[in-house]
Formats: sequence, C-alpha cells, structure tokens
Amino acid sequence: MGIDDLASDLNLSRGLVNFMMNLFLLLLLIAVISELAWKFSDRASQHQRAIVVLTGFIRDLENRLRQPVEDDDPPLIREFGERHALIIEILPAHTDSDYLDAKKAAAKKESTKRKIKAENP
Repeated sequence: MGIDDLASDLNLSRGLVNFMMNLFLLLLLIAVISELAWKFSDRASQHQRAIVVLTGFIRDLENRLRQPVEDDDPPLIREFGERHALIIEILPAHTDSDYLDAKKAAAKKESTKRKIKAENP
C-alpha cells in the first residue's frame, strides 16, 4: 500500500497524505531515539529486579531469624553481609530530587513524632 492508494482510499490529496506519513515517521524516529537515549525500559526493569532481590533477601533473613541463632555466627553474618552488599550494588541510582524529597519526608515525620509525644506525655 503506497501513498497513492492511501490518498485514493481516504479521498484526500496526495500531498496531505505524504505530509502525514512523513510526520508519522518523524514522530516514530523521535520516539525511538528518546527510548534509546533515556532507556526507560532498562530503568524500569532495574527497579523491578531490585525489588525482587530485596524481597527475597528480606524473606530469607526473616526465615533464618525464626530459627535459633547463635550469638557469634560468622558464616551467617558473612552470608547476609555479602547479600546485602550485592543488593546495594544492584539498586538503581536515584536523582538528587529523590534524595531531597526523602530528607524532607524524614524531617516531617520526626517533627510529627515530636509533636505527638508533646501532646501525649
């Protein structure tokens, strides 16, 4: 199907159909280049992978802590320490604005806690 066929099927001028096709191709090119430049899908999959790994770590740690644990168990400490280090490495980087928002939220939470404690001695 070419431009002539589309123009005749839609009962539009050939120039208009040609312009619309070129515009569509330009938008498609921009979408592909922006996807490559910002790698939206890679970031989303990194976040999802980090959540899966972190959830597995928490589940395993919780299951292990339900069993008797000796006070001095270097292999256990080493195992979970290494897994924790691995998780820290695979967590995707956050932006400065995310960091500042988290700091503001933490400060607000502390302020609210102090206010509640002051009201309920």
